[in-house]
Amino acid sequence: MRQLQLKRIDTPTLVKWGSTKYDASSILSAFKFLNLIDDQGKVTENYTALRPDATYKDQLSRIVRSAYARLFELHGDSFEGKNRKDIADTIILDDAYPETAKKSADKAASLFIWLCSQSGIATGSKDATAKVVGATRASSEVKRPAIKPAATKTPPAPTQISQVSGFPLSVSLVITPANTEAEIYEMFRKLNNTLKRLEDENSSN
Repeated sequence: MRQLQLKRIDTPTLVKWGSTKYDASSILSAFKFLNLIDDQGKVTENYTALRPDATYKDQLSRIVRSAYARLFELHGDSFEGKNRKDIADTIILDDAYPETAKKSADKAASLFIWLCSQSGIATGSKDATAKVVGATRASSEVKRPAIKPAATKTPPAPTQISQVSGFPLSVSLVITPANTEAEIYEMFRKLNNTLKRLEDENSSN
């Protein structure tokens, strides 16, 4: 999003760039929490500060430390010995952020750890990137290693998923035991969004 140099970020903006309305609600909440946008959706100086690549990590570190000041008060300057469960427990059990619903604590902790990984703040968790739905969409710097199928297994043949304006569209998805439920959901969500966009574009031509 920082590459787009937007003046306003709201639900229609996020939907335009590929988010579902459900995801948009979570993204906007996170952006407000990080003070990247105000209550009206106007971008703030924090959002503007994230654009220069050379200062991205330093600026993000400043933003993270400010937004999560209570966590840093409780744990000090380093989270190197803290895993995702430790941080989730702090958010809920230590009342760092009492407004966070218990069922959201794990997701909130994963987001915090991912932000730390982007800003150079060390944590003891290595699995946050895979647990933040849409994280690869949020930053072009996030690149997950490709998951290759086992050598003994042959990828499935392309399966016809849908038909767009009279021509067949075949898509092959390879899912392995290493894929999380969130990753599989995201694959199908992106595929569904792509099909809808293709249908819209072809119907308007």
